[in-house]
Amino acid sequence: MTFGKSTQEEWLNNFLWRLKQWIYKDCKDNNITVGEIVNIPDGRVFNFADNEENYFAVTEIK
Repeated sequence: MTFGKSTQEEWLNNFLWRLKQWIYKDCKDNNITVGEIVNIPDGRVFNFADNEENYFAVTEIK
């Protein structure tokens, strides 16, 4: 089965966001400091911290 470019991009974006949601839930379930999911003009973003309080952002780009 082949998809048009926009359909492939939509599928990939949806898959990646579901993966990021799983990461978000896994961080919360394991008591990792995690920020709220925030809608921004380019998509959605959340951040999390490691055990040394270094913060990292996970971003969806539309």
